[in-house]
Amino acid sequence: MADYYSHTWQSFRGSLVNVVFGHRAYEDLDRVLMKTKLVYSQDDPFLTRESLQLVDNLPDLDRVELAGQHRLPLEQARRIAFEILR
Repeated sequence: MADYYSHTWQSFRGSLVNVVFGHRAYEDLDRVLMKTKLVYSQDDPFLTRESLQLVDNLPDLDRVELAGQHRLPLEQARRIAFEILR
């Protein structure tokens, strides 16, 4: 549990393997049965145009593209909350 709250190589590696490499967000979104809003930044280096094209085919999904980069939720938390609640 201590690793969960600290930023060590082990916690970074675990996040990378379990969240980034082992996660398929499209498959999760495809199973959602309610209206969903995808809020993302236009210059996120980890988000590909191909992945955005995939989600275009999902029903009940609204996309909101904001100016910013990968740290958008940390840098623009209020804007993100506004878009989610809107």
